[in-house]
Amino acid sequence: MPGLGSIIAVFRTAFRNRDLRRLQLAWAGFNSAEWGIWIALVVYVYTRGGAVAAGGIALVQLIPAALLAPFLGALAHRYRPGRVLLAAYSVLAAGLAAIAIAMAVDAPIWVVFALAPVVNLAITVPRPAQSALLPSVVRTPTELTAAYVVGGWMDSLAVMVAPAVAGVLIAVGGPQLAVAALAGIALAAALLVVATPGTQPIADPGASGGLATNVLRGVGVIWHNRPVRTLTGVLGLQFVLVGALDMFYAVLAISVLGMGESGAGYLNSAFGAGSLLGAALATALVARKRLAPTLMFAIVTASLALLILAVQPSVAGAFLVLALVGVGRMTFDVTGRILLQRAAPAAILAQVFALLESLMNAGLAIGSL
Repeated sequence: MPGLGSIIAVFRTAFRNRDLRRLQLAWAGFNSAEWGIWIALVVYVYTRGGAVAAGGIALVQLIPAALLAPFLGALAHRYRPGRVLLAAYSVLAAGLAAIAIAMAVDAPIWVVFALAPVVNLAITVPRPAQSALLPSVVRTPTELTAAYVVGGWMDSLAVMVAPAVAGVLIAVGGPQLAVAALAGIALAAALLVVATPGTQPIADPGASGGLATNVLRGVGVIWHNRPVRTLTGVLGLQFVLVGALDMFYAVLAISVLGMGESGAGYLNSAFGAGSLLGAALATALVARKRLAPTLMFAIVTASLALLILAVQPSVAGAFLVLALVGVGRMTFDVTGRILLQRAAPAAILAQVFALLESLMNAGLAIGSL
C-alpha cells in the first residue's frame, strides 16, 4: 500500500501542468455526471415501471453506444481531440438538462427513454478523446503515467461521491434535481477544456477513406497486436459485472433492504469508497512485473463476496461487500488502462480506447439483463 507522500507526489506531478490540471478537473466532472446519471435514471424508471423498465432504460442507452462508440471515438483522430472532447461535454450537458426538464414537468416516460441514448452516446466520446489528447499535453512520460493514475483516482472519487450526492438530491427534490445538478457539472467540464484544443488531427478529414474504413483498419491493427487485443478484451469484460451492479443497487436498496430510493446512491457510494482504495493499490502495483494474477484474484474475490451477500443480505453486509467489489474492480481497471496505453501504438490510441468503450457498453448491457 503506497504511503500518503507517494500519493501526494503523483498528484503534484499531474497538477503542476496547467493544461493537464484543467483536463483532470474536467475529467472529475465528467465522471461525476456519468456515475450520477445512472443512479438517477435507474431510480426514476424503477419507481415507475419496476425492474423491467430499469433494465430497459439501460439497454436503450447501451446498445446504441456499443454499436457507435468505435466511430464516435475515431473522431479524435480526424479532428482536434480537445475540440472533440469539448463537443462531447457540451452535448452531455445539454442532454442532461433536457432530461431534468422532462422529469420536472412529468413528461411521458418515453421522453426520458428517447433522451437517455443521447446522453450515453456523449459519454462514450471523452475517454478515447482524452487518450488521444494527453500525449500532446504532458511534457514527460512520468506526467503521462501520473495522468492515468490521477484519472483513476478522479473516477474512484466520482463513483463514491456522485451517487451519494445524487441520493441526497433525489431525497430532497427528486431525480430531476439530481440530473439538473449533473447538467451544471457537465457544463463546467466543457468550459474547462475550451483552452486545450490539442494538436492537429493525425488523419486528414479530407483524406481518402471514410470513417468506417478508418475504424475497420484500426480494429484490424488492434486484432493483430496480441497484447493490445488481450488487454482490450479483458478490460471490456469487467463491465458485465459493473452493469449488473447498476441494476443491483436499485433492486437491493428499494425491494430487499428497504432503504428507499436514495439508498441506491448510498450503496453505489460504498462501491466508490472501495474503488478509491483500489486506485491507491494500483499506484503500488504498477511497478510490479506480474500484475495479472493479483488483479484477477481481486476480481474473483469480489465476485465471491457478492455471492455471500445474495445468500445473507443485510444493510451492513451490503456496504462492506460492495466496498470490496470496488477495490478489486478499480485496481484491475487503473492498472489495465496504464498497460494498454503503454502497449498501444500512438497512431491508433483513440481507436483502441474507442473499441474499449464499445466493449464497455456491450458489457454493461449484458450485465443489466
